[in-house]
Amino acid sequence: MEIYWERDYVNESLQIVDPPEINMPLFCFLVFLCVFRLILSLILAYYILVLAAVRIEGGTGWEKMSGIECSLNSIPKKIQELQLKLLNAKHLLAMFEATKLRGVTSSSAAASAAISHTVV
Repeated sequence: MEIYWERDYVNESLQIVDPPEINMPLFCFLVFLCVFRLILSLILAYYILVLAAVRIEGGTGWEKMSGIECSLNSIPKKIQELQLKLLNAKHLLAMFEATKLRGVTSSSAAASAAISHTVV
């Protein structure tokens, strides 16, 4: 009787160590679903990046236009941005020259001196 009890104990311990059964169709479906979502998200991310690039260049993304037309449409906007950068650079240069000439140390006095001496 004692030997029989040890065998039952050994069998129970082996059952605990055995891996659980996997439902293979469900597992395959979950793997397929994960891969499908990954592929779909990559395609949508690519589309979003292309659409963002088109909109940055001045297009809407809904109308058909060539890359040259899109670039030509964005040139006036780029010219305005460059003019604004040039104006800011002139202000900074005037501020630097005013502080260098007058020996002004405070930033508010330097800013007022730069504004008064700015040539646009």
